[in-house]
Amino acid sequence: MYPTQIYLPMILIFLFLLTLTYAINIRKRNDKTFYETRKVALVLCQEILELVNLMQKHRGMSSGIIGGNNGFKVQINKLFSDINGRLASIMLESKSYPQLFDYAIWDDIQARWQNKCQQWPDYELIHNVENHSYLIRIILDQVNVLTDRAGITTDASSKVNKMAREILRELPELVEYIGQMRALSVHSASAQTCSTDSKLHLRYLHQSIHDGVNKPASLVIIPDQIKAQLDQLLDLVETKIIKCEKIDIDADDLFQLCTKIIDAYLDISKSAITNLKKKVFAIQESY
Repeated sequence: MYPTQIYLPMILIFLFLLTLTYAINIRKRNDKTFYETRKVALVLCQEILELVNLMQKHRGMSSGIIGGNNGFKVQINKLFSDINGRLASIMLESKSYPQLFDYAIWDDIQARWQNKCQQWPDYELIHNVENHSYLIRIILDQVNVLTDRAGITTDASSKVNKMAREILRELPELVEYIGQMRALSVHSASAQTCSTDSKLHLRYLHQSIHDGVNKPASLVIIPDQIKAQLDQLLDLVETKIIKCEKIDIDADDLFQLCTKIIDAYLDISKSAITNLKKKVFAIQESY
């Protein structure tokens, strides 16, 4: 009995330690996979935001053409090809990462782009803006789904995830308001008139942009130069379009100002996403 009394507890302790070590290793592998998925998701988010940027630009140019500005016609053809190429690339990615993407929804997005937004010459301004805006809203919703599935924005207590919410949800929403303002104001400047409905929508966008820029406790720093350009845009839209009976502002200049602001915000998003990837990489290295 003596050997049994000695070795049995030792065997049990050994088995316990072996099981614990195995569980820890499994946890580490799972955590490493989790953080690798996060990094992939952040790269995909950046690609999707760049697609949204192109679609927003297409909405602005097509609205200007509908208003009578034919100067956008040459540029919009190249933009059309760029969007198709970017969309095809994301569709391919959606098949490679089924745990992050809902392929059926992206298939629907592609169909809507082909059947609605590409037919913009057949629509009036309001329908053109609505078709583009609805599609962009669906795509931005998929960014939310992607970040939630990757665990990037599901823990609101984390500073990293709070920043992710700002750059992947709140900032794109603000930029979309600016994009809609670009489409409506460029159309008005091109047509040299602004309908009552467009003025009401522009007033709403004006207030939404103002509130978004002045949101307190933001982790994302917006340079003063961009804020100044945005203030200039809001002032131009209010004084030269919303409150003006005779519109004589140059549509091309207005388009360029809006685009400069939107592209600057996209650059801020890219830089912030890069910083997030570094933080995720640093956490992953600890495993």
